[in-house]
Amino acid sequence: FSIDMYLPGFSGIAKDLHTSVAKVSMSLSSYFIGISAGQLLYGPLLDRFGRKKPLFIGLMVYILASLGCIY
Repeated sequence: FSIDMYLPGFSGIAKDLHTSVAKVSMSLSSYFIGISAGQLLYGPLLDRFGRKKPLFIGLMVYILASLGCIY
C-alpha cells in the first residue's frame, strides 16, 4: 500500500527536495531492504514465541517511537 502511494510522487518529491529522481529511488531501495530484513528477523521470532508476544512488543516499540517523535 505505501509503495502505491509513494511511486507516483517520485518527481514531486525530487522537486521539493531539490534532488534527482535517481536519489529518491534509493529511498525505495532502503525501504525494501528494511522490509526484507524485518521479515528475516521477525519470522523466526514468531515461530519461536508465537504471534501474540512479538506483536505486543512491536506495537509497544511503535508507540514509544511515535511518542519520542512528538517530543
